[in-house]
Amino acid sequence: RDPNTMADVTDPNIAEAYKAVRNDADETNWLVVGYETNKKLVLQAKGSGGMDELVSNLKEDSCNFAYTKVVSKDEETTRAKFVFITWIGENASVMRKGNMSVHVANIKSVIR
Repeated sequence: RDPNTMADVTDPNIAEAYKAVRNDADETNWLVVGYETNKKLVLQAKGSGGMDELVSNLKEDSCNFAYTKVVSKDEETTRAKFVFITWIGENASVMRKGNMSVHVANIKSVIR
Protein backbone atom coordinates (compact mmCIF):
# COMPACT_ATOMS: atom_id res chain seq x y z
CA ARG A 1 0.00 0.00 0.00
CA ASP A 2 1.05 3.54 -0.66
CA PRO A 3 1.95 5.07 2.75
CA ASN A 4 0.79 8.45 1.46
CA THR A 5 -2.81 7.21 1.30
CA MET A 6 -2.87 5.24 4.56
CA ALA A 7 -4.63 6.46 7.67
CA ASP A 8 -3.09 6.35 11.14
CA VAL A 9 -5.31 4.06 13.24
CA THR A 10 -2.91 3.64 16.17
CA ASP A 11 -5.15 5.38 18.75
CA PRO A 12 -5.27 2.64 21.44
CA ASN A 13 -8.77 3.75 22.43
CA ILE A 14 -10.12 2.37 19.14
CA ALA A 15 -8.89 -1.17 19.88
CA GLU A 16 -10.03 -0.94 23.51
CA ALA A 17 -13.54 0.17 22.51
CA TYR A 18 -13.70 -2.59 19.87
CA LYS A 19 -12.82 -5.22 22.50
CA ALA A 20 -15.46 -3.77 24.82
CA VAL A 21 -18.19 -4.01 22.15
CA ARG A 22 -17.21 -7.64 21.45
CA ASN A 23 -17.12 -8.56 25.17
CA ASP A 24 -20.43 -9.96 26.42
CA ALA A 25 -19.55 -8.95 29.99
CA ASP A 26 -19.17 -5.26 28.97
CA GLU A 27 -22.23 -3.05 28.46
CA THR A 28 -20.55 -1.05 25.68
CA ASN A 29 -22.45 -1.81 22.47
CA TRP A 30 -21.19 0.76 19.97
CA LEU A 31 -18.25 2.94 19.00
CA VAL A 32 -17.64 5.79 16.56
CA VAL A 33 -14.27 6.55 14.96
CA GLY A 34 -13.62 9.83 13.19
CA TYR A 35 -10.94 12.05 11.77
CA GLU A 36 -8.64 14.09 13.99
CA THR A 37 -6.72 15.13 10.85
CA ASN A 38 -7.01 14.09 7.19
CA LYS A 39 -4.84 11.04 7.92
CA LYS A 40 -5.44 10.28 11.62
CA LEU A 41 -8.47 8.37 12.91
CA VAL A 42 -9.38 8.44 16.60
CA LEU A 43 -12.13 7.12 18.84
CA GLN A 44 -14.73 9.89 19.05
CA ALA A 45 -17.41 8.20 21.12
CA LYS A 46 -18.59 4.92 22.61
CA GLY A 47 -21.59 3.93 24.64
CA SER A 48 -24.14 1.43 25.82
CA GLY A 49 -27.32 3.17 24.65
CA GLY A 50 -27.77 1.25 21.41
CA MET A 51 -28.40 2.41 17.87
CA ASP A 52 -30.21 5.65 18.77
CA GLU A 53 -27.28 6.81 20.88
CA LEU A 54 -24.79 5.80 18.15
CA VAL A 55 -26.73 7.67 15.44
CA SER A 56 -26.82 10.83 17.59
CA ASN A 57 -23.02 10.93 17.21
CA LEU A 58 -23.10 10.94 13.38
CA LYS A 59 -23.22 14.47 11.98
CA GLU A 60 -24.08 15.79 8.50
CA ASP A 61 -20.65 17.42 8.13
CA SER A 62 -18.58 14.42 9.22
CA CYS A 63 -17.29 11.11 7.95
CA ASN A 64 -17.08 8.25 10.44
CA PHE A 65 -16.66 4.56 10.87
CA ALA A 66 -18.89 2.96 13.48
CA TYR A 67 -19.30 -0.50 14.94
CA THR A 68 -22.23 -1.82 16.93
CA LYS A 69 -23.59 -4.96 18.51
CA VAL A 70 -27.22 -5.81 17.78
CA VAL A 71 -28.81 -8.49 19.94
CA SER A 72 -31.81 -10.50 18.79
CA LYS A 73 -33.76 -12.80 21.08
CA ASP A 74 -36.43 -15.40 20.66
CA GLU A 75 -37.85 -18.02 23.05
CA GLU A 76 -34.83 -20.28 22.71
CA THR A 77 -31.77 -18.21 21.91
CA THR A 78 -30.06 -14.85 22.14
CA ARG A 79 -27.82 -13.93 19.22
CA ALA A 80 -25.40 -11.05 18.87
CA LYS A 81 -24.67 -9.67 15.42
CA PHE A 82 -22.00 -7.07 14.73
CA VAL A 83 -22.44 -4.28 12.20
CA PHE A 84 -19.70 -2.12 10.66
CA ILE A 85 -20.99 1.24 9.42
CA THR A 86 -19.37 3.72 7.04
CA TRP A 87 -21.00 7.12 7.57
CA ILE A 88 -20.50 9.90 5.02
CA GLY A 89 -22.43 13.00 6.01
CA GLU A 90 -24.12 14.92 3.24
CA ASN A 91 -22.17 18.10 4.05
CA ALA A 92 -18.76 16.48 4.62
CA SER A 93 -15.82 17.81 2.64
CA VAL A 94 -15.09 16.24 -0.75
CA MET A 95 -11.54 15.39 0.34
CA ARG A 96 -12.78 13.56 3.45
CA LYS A 97 -15.39 11.66 1.43
CA GLY A 98 -12.69 10.53 -0.98
CA ASN A 99 -10.41 9.39 1.84
CA MET A 100 -13.10 7.15 3.30
CA SER A 101 -12.90 4.61 0.47
CA VAL A 102 -9.15 4.21 1.00
CA HIS A 103 -9.09 4.43 4.81
CA VAL A 104 -11.73 1.73 5.31
CA ALA A 105 -8.99 -0.87 4.82
CA ASN A 106 -6.91 0.77 7.56
CA ILE A 107 -9.71 0.84 10.13
CA LYS A 108 -10.62 -2.76 9.31
CA SER A 109 -7.15 -3.74 10.50
CA VAL A 110 -8.33 -2.76 13.99
CA ILE A 111 -12.08 -3.43 13.74
CA ARG A 112 -12.18 -6.94 12.34
